[in-house]
Amino acid sequence: MNCAQCGGTSIFRLRRMIDAAVDSILIPRAPTFSRIDTLFLRYGITGRSVAASMYNNAPSDSPCTKGPDFDGQVPQAELCGVDKQCVSAQDLDSPVALMQWLQDRLPSSSAQQIFDWGKIPATKNVTNLWVELSQGEISLEDAVPPKRTVHVVIVNITNGSGKMLLEAYQEMTDGSIRERNRPLSEKMKLGENVEHACLRGIREELGKAYGADHYVQMLPHTYKKEIEERHSSSYPGLMTCYILHHMTAIMKHLPVEDFVTVENEYLECSVNRRALDRHVEETAETVDTTLTCSHETPVGVRRHFWKWVPETTTSLAI
Repeated sequence: MNCAQCGGTSIFRLRRMIDAAVDSILIPRAPTFSRIDTLFLRYGITGRSVAASMYNNAPSDSPCTKGPDFDGQVPQAELCGVDKQCVSAQDLDSPVALMQWLQDRLPSSSAQQIFDWGKIPATKNVTNLWVELSQGEISLEDAVPPKRTVHVVIVNITNGSGKMLLEAYQEMTDGSIRERNRPLSEKMKLGENVEHACLRGIREELGKAYGADHYVQMLPHTYKKEIEERHSSSYPGLMTCYILHHMTAIMKHLPVEDFVTVENEYLECSVNRRALDRHVEETAETVDTTLTCSHETPVGVRRHFWKWVPETTTSLAI
């Protein structure tokens, strides 16, 4: 039918039919909703903006509701729930201010643990937490006690021949060793979608030689989600809600044997400027020197140690 011949009533009915059809797809109804979420993984924020008004009528869960796989939310990092009050790096303009804020809200036993952050092996310090906040990697709920929320992508990298890549351990910039024995993982940034965060994590942790985007085949249909809430191992005493986004990637060009990659995270904060200059010269990488590390140097990852295991190995949570 020629649309020029349609009366106003017919157009209205046609629009209602289209709206009903779209609603039946986008409003979460198992089991078909996971297919739509797979599309959102490809189109990220653009896809979400189109369907945002329809999601307003869908049942919403708390960011810390426990449950596997899709819960009706678009798979991108949304840190502070609409019913939560969170603080920002602008509210807490330094690691010192953040430490005082935490001490005022944590139970006395947990507040005392702050002084051990970064000193106990495998933990991070207050400056690490402030950098996470300032870079949009976490939210901090202004409550008593406070709660940290972080979205993490977990990339199950396979070589296409039955092997999966695990990070055995990390060598930290303070010289300590952090046991991992889990797939590559990366904190998501606010508004970042899952696939983009996976690719960024691969670039940062495997480096340019191994982790360039054109070496990676992401498999969006493998996406799974799980949520857990527990005290952070990096920041003992701080309750954290982990929103974990799992996805598989195929990378066939990686070394066949165990290997090591260099990251030198937070090297821009190092007091050893000669080491920073040498790193830039050797790797030809651009280092962001605008990061403020006024309180103490954050603990970062110097080197990643990788190993191959059979794909049937169960991946561990963050």
